[in-house]
Amino acid sequence: MRRLIRTGMQEDNHTFEDGMGGRIYTEEEIQELTGEDSMRYINWLGVLSIPIIDTHGRIIAVLGGTPRDVEGWRAITNRAATLMETKATHGGGQTEPCELKNNKSNTQVTDELLADESFQHIIRFSNLLFRIFAPMLFLYYQMNMELLRNWNPSLVWNVAFTVFATCTFNFGPHALTIPHLDFGNLAWGWCVITALGHFNPDRGGHLILWNLKLVI
Repeated sequence: MRRLIRTGMQEDNHTFEDGMGGRIYTEEEIQELTGEDSMRYINWLGVLSIPIIDTHGRIIAVLGGTPRDVEGWRAITNRAATLMETKATHGGGQTEPCELKNNKSNTQVTDELLADESFQHIIRFSNLLFRIFAPMLFLYYQMNMELLRNWNPSLVWNVAFTVFATCTFNFGPHALTIPHLDFGNLAWGWCVITALGHFNPDRGGHLILWNLKLVI
């Protein structure tokens, strides 16, 4: 799976090369994908929760949507996005956005983000969706987290109420993934992707599931 996201206010149609084989697709190229490569375009407005089901009737992914209070959720995600913009610009003493590592300064930044109520709302909602749409897998995560806690009580968790052991913050203005395999991940496991920031979703911020031939 490859995730291609253009964040911020940049809506030009240039192609961005990241030096690792990844790239950002223009709006026109996205349209060509859905026409020439038998890719299906899902015009998702980001409100409803929509499961993606394979040929065996199994839910393999979910477009999460929002809680019922859409305006309240917008305020929460706007606060989270603004907080990330602030931390990306000033966190750790750097003068420009850069790749974060687990040094002391950046650990402080991520701790502050995770402690903010906006991110805690997002984490709780993500766990709720996981429990609803994949209850057995959620239980498997929950059991293994408890085993880890018992095995090593000194482990420090990002937040106490999530079944996900790790998290990553990708700071803009460009964030994308390239094709890769992470052998440290559970092969049949799920993760949560949340796109924050102010951008036109028709021109950027797409999620492309290459194996499923879906453009969202």
